[in-house]
Amino acid sequence: MSVTRLKKRTEFLRVSKERIIARMPTVMVQCCPVVEPAEQTRVGFTASRRVGNAVHRNRAKRRLRNIIDNRITSLLLSLSAPACDFVFIAVKATASADFSKLTTDVERGVSYCLRQVLSRYPNHPTGE
Repeated sequence: MSVTRLKKRTEFLRVSKERIIARMPTVMVQCCPVVEPAEQTRVGFTASRRVGNAVHRNRAKRRLRNIIDNRITSLLLSLSAPACDFVFIAVKATASADFSKLTTDVERGVSYCLRQVLSRYPNHPTGE
C-alpha cells in the first residue's frame, strides 16, 4: 500500500465536506473514503495562523509528515483499512508537544476516523 499527497484545494475541501473528524489534543484528523476503489490512500497537511508564525507552522507540518511517513503504512495495514484520504490539521500544541504523545494522538485519530468510515459505509471496498 502506497501513500501519496493531497495537493489541490479541491481535494482538501472534499475531505472536509465529509465531516469525519477526530479531534485530539495535539492534532485534528479528517478522513474521507476515496471515490474510486482502485485509488490509493492519500494524505495532506495544513496549519493555520492560529498555530503561530511561519516557523511554528512549518515545524508542526514537518513533525506530522515525519510521523506519517514512518508510521501510516504499517498502521493502515494492521487495521486492514479501506483506501481513504486523510488531512492532518496542526493545532497550537502540535509544534511543542512531546513526539511520542503526538504519535499516539495521530494513531488514535486515524483509527477513530477509519472506524467512522467503516460504520458509515459498511459496503466500502477495502482496497486490497
